Amino acid sequence: MNSWMAHRSEFNQSRGLGDHGRESRGCLFSKELTCTPSYLTAFLLPEAPSRSRDSSKTLLEPDILECQVKWAFGRFTTNKASGGDGIPVELFQILKDDAVKVLHSICQQIWKTQQWPQDWKQSVFIPIPKKGNAKECSNYHTIALISHASKVMLKILQARLQQYVNHELPDVQAGFRKGRGTRDEIANIRWIIRKAREFQKSIYFCFTDCAKAFDCVDHKKLWKILQEMGIPDHLTHLLRNLYAGEEATVRTGHGTTDWFQIGKGVCQGCILSPCLFNLMQSTS
Repeated sequence: MNSWMAHRSEFNQSRGLGDHGRESRGCLFSKELTCTPSYLTAFLLPEAPSRSRDSSKTLLEPDILECQVKWAFGRFTTNKASGGDGIPVELFQILKDDAVKVLHSICQQIWKTQQWPQDWKQSVFIPIPKKGNAKECSNYHTIALISHASKVMLKILQARLQQYVNHELPDVQAGFRKGRGTRDEIANIRWIIRKAREFQKSIYFCFTDCAKAFDCVDHKKLWKILQEMGIPDHLTHLLRNLYAGEEATVRTGHGTTDWFQIGKGVCQGCILSPCLFNLMQSTS
């Protein structure tokens, strides 16, 4: 009896931590959520009133080709956790061309209508403990599991977006960029220090650590930045509708929480997040 009571107490504490985690995540990702139903939000966003822009911004991007879906498939890696739909990446690799044809049809439909399946807008948050008291939600790092099928569309969208973003980011931005890395900046710092010593000059460095950096990205500011940078409206609307009505649940070893809406931030684990975060940082 004592053993059973101890296990029940442990379960209740874990369930309480899960509920606290849901509240903590919900508070972190919520910001001025309106009472407009998600289906109305998704319907209205593409019909936002047009403003005077360059005509190239309002044109639709070229259609998605089947070979591009196959290319996105080739970027998949095995032994990855599944998203909320429970479909493993290995299943797509078994189906091969059949999966390519089906997903090409789905992606092309999303591309034309700019509307995303709700399943592709849902994330499963997995809290990973960091140093410190494991009972404090702030001492957990969160990753998001998303549908593998959605990653095909996200990979294609990332490639389309990247060609515009590369022209907007400053050369000093090395993080999350192809062919660059923080090691380049470390090499620059070493060179600066060496020259400062050579010429006997004082030098000062300022290092900043952004707490919950990905989690605190403001969506309204992000859309404004995309507009000011001249990103095509077609891509901007796809991104806006992806984040409109986005939902998440927290999964622990004792079960999952109720679904809650996300009002800000970019997902940990989404391939678009580093690119979008860089855009925010470049204008800070």
